[in-house]
Amino acid sequence: MSGSIEKRRIIEKLGEGTVPGHLLFNDFYNRPGSVSAKLARLTEIGALVISSKGKLKPAIRFETSISPWFHIKVPTNRFCMLWHDIYFRHFGFVPKGCLKCWKVVLTTHTDPEKQTVADLFRLKDFLISLNMPSKCGCDVRQYTPSRYDGFIYADSLTEGRLYYDMVEPKLRKVFPEAGIILKRSCTEFEHRYPDSTTWDNKKDWQAAEEYLDYIIDTHDQFEFPGLMAHADADTFRFWIEYAYGIGDSSWREALQLCGYTPPEDLFFKPVTYHEETDNGSS
Repeated sequence: MSGSIEKRRIIEKLGEGTVPGHLLFNDFYNRPGSVSAKLARLTEIGALVISSKGKLKPAIRFETSISPWFHIKVPTNRFCMLWHDIYFRHFGFVPKGCLKCWKVVLTTHTDPEKQTVADLFRLKDFLISLNMPSKCGCDVRQYTPSRYDGFIYADSLTEGRLYYDMVEPKLRKVFPEAGIILKRSCTEFEHRYPDSTTWDNKKDWQAAEEYLDYIIDTHDQFEFPGLMAHADADTFRFWIEYAYGIGDSSWREALQLCGYTPPEDLFFKPVTYHEETDNGSS
């Protein structure tokens, strides 16, 4: 492969430098080292497997935990397992596919403290009525201020602005104090490379991706679903329990929206033993 040595050097350089702490997902991210060593480590931990063509590919994820997200329509042209979880997280560049990803981000209130899980259920119904590639749920990331978010996916800036202009007045009819913005790609990318207007035509990113695409099978993995819509009941239960845990008392209203009579409390109180007994013992 022509220029492969130079492209290897570019990838290794991208892995150096300082990044925000929440991006340090593993013990080799952000450390200088050979590409082969990083790929070997990814294989060891099961993030990469051997494809039917004898090349590496991202492993299929079977979620064992309940997702905080409800997917209205799953975009079929986003391969986050490869682009975000491998290329960005472990090699430090924003893939070209992510440069085409635009998101209309919705919140039911601009003040996170006034966002409620009851309104999250209403936001779900609102997104279902739009029937666009989108999701909503609990934003459990510690480095974002919002409690609950919705995302509508677009494939270009023009399409994103079209979606924004179409959705914004409809959203405000349901949520007068709603927050809505159009942004580019994932928040994690912006935390490492703050100005997304500078992301285009980066030769080192392009060279790194071309080299990794040569090593990693970028087609075989797509025979399998990269994103799965999770069981609705489990996701909605997660929303209720998350709201309870952060002190959002609207969990009772949310249960009513789901057709249930809310209990006095969501969980049983623990039996306590710190009080003294009748005979004075403790």
